[in-house]
Amino acid sequence: MDKYLSINSENLRYNLDYYKKHTNKKIIAVVKNNAYGHGVKEVSNIIDEKVNMYAVSNLKEARELKEYTSKDILILDRIDDLEDIDKNLIVTIISIKHLKKMIALNKSIRIHLKVNVAMKRKGI
Repeated sequence: MDKYLSINSENLRYNLDYYKKHTNKKIIAVVKNNAYGHGVKEVSNIIDEKVNMYAVSNLKEARELKEYTSKDILILDRIDDLEDIDKNLIVTIISIKHLKKMIALNKSIRIHLKVNVAMKRKGI
């Protein structure tokens, strides 16, 4: 038997509006892995006007998402191809070694520092 999951776009928009109204916080929509299988194009078309920015796993996903939005995109995993970073892409720095590599490029790149808070995962 095939399994599927559907998203009610009106409920999704409502929930985003409710959150913004009651928290006054910015929203980063995590749409990695093709929006968790729902389609990055489809999901971003539903929520683009409601979110402040996006997060994806890698540079390939960021490039695909850029076709559907002009908003900032945070790349969550380490990327080594820092030569090809656009101004609306934000690179996650996961180690001192990675940070030094980025500094050596002598290029203006927006970064997000991932800090290891004792979970033994990636981070400085």
